[in-house]
Amino acid sequence: MSAFKRSARISGQSILSRFAGAAEQMKGAIIVNPYDSDEIAAAIHTALRLPLSVRQAYHQQLIKELHIHDSHWWSARFLSQLSGAPGDTGAMPAAGLIDSAGFGNRPRY
Repeated sequence: MSAFKRSARISGQSILSRFAGAAEQMKGAIIVNPYDSDEIAAAIHTALRLPLSVRQAYHQQLIKELHIHDSHWWSARFLSQLSGAPGDTGAMPAAGLIDSAGFGNRPRY
């Protein structure tokens, strides 16, 4: 059974801190300021009142985003931005450092 079919049975709703690095990609989550207890309470109230079909659709969207924006995507994006960072004086690009350290050929899990 695929992850998408399994996720259709999940009925929870994700509540995520706006300070989490992945908040931009997690469009199906309810985003909150974790330092605002009233906002957290309102998010929990909202999550508990969402119809099952809406919660399942949000969850499926979150799972899809997680499959697209996995740790490999994040690391490639980080290394790409690092190697083209302003003020770069021609030093070895970050990807070259990774390859020269022997980490470049590791399998993806």
